Amino acid sequence: MRGSLRWPGEFQITSAPAIIGDTIVTGTSIGDNLRTDAPKGTVFAFDARTGETRWTFDPLSGSPDIRGGHSNVWSTIAVDEKRQLVIIPTSSPSPDYYGGNRPGDNLYANSVVALNGDTGTVAWHFQTVHHDV
Repeated sequence: MRGSLRWPGEFQITSAPAIIGDTIVTGTSIGDNLRTDAPKGTVFAFDARTGETRWTFDPLSGSPDIRGGHSNVWSTIAVDEKRQLVIIPTSSPSPDYYGGNRPGDNLYANSVVALNGDTGTVAWHFQTVHHDV
């Protein structure tokens, strides 16, 4: 099955969560350089009071034809409370050194992406490297 974990430590949270209002936002880190069918590097937002998931964001959602995974958000997430934005830094998708299974620019990978803190929808993005290999 695409995206299933091969061992428990393949999925990690490597930085502190961000807080925006009463929402807790955390990125994920999936082991790099191991396989094409790696799990997604999904960003999760939780209600701080109930623990329920409010929204998720898949950094590969801008690349519908991709056959890969992660594009992790393993580093620090920033918050702009005035604009109600969660700003995430994304990494490369899998596999890191071969781009044949991920055509196009891989839109939200290797990017700075600003998400609406209430909905998780993309407000703006800036891609630093197009189709990183």
